[in-house]
Amino acid sequence: MSENDPKEVVRLIAVEDTQEAFAIKTALESQGISCQVVGEFLDASFGSLKAIPAEVWVHRADLERAQQVLEELRSRREDTTG
Repeated sequence: MSENDPKEVVRLIAVEDTQEAFAIKTALESQGISCQVVGEFLDASFGSLKAIPAEVWVHRADLERAQQVLEELRSRREDTTG
């Protein structure tokens, strides 16, 4: 696929915590952004070793909006924890 193909999927973020990846997925989907968590089952095969992060992928056309949602989510989290 070309770099400008809006249907191409691109990695938004990689996180070590699978629960965080699914929280991000939920936030994105609540804004109408289709996404996929990749690697969520890999940590089970390694036990407590976090060698491979879970990744959240979105369509290239949604990347900018997804980054904004992610920033808002992290900002809210900082407000409640800090």
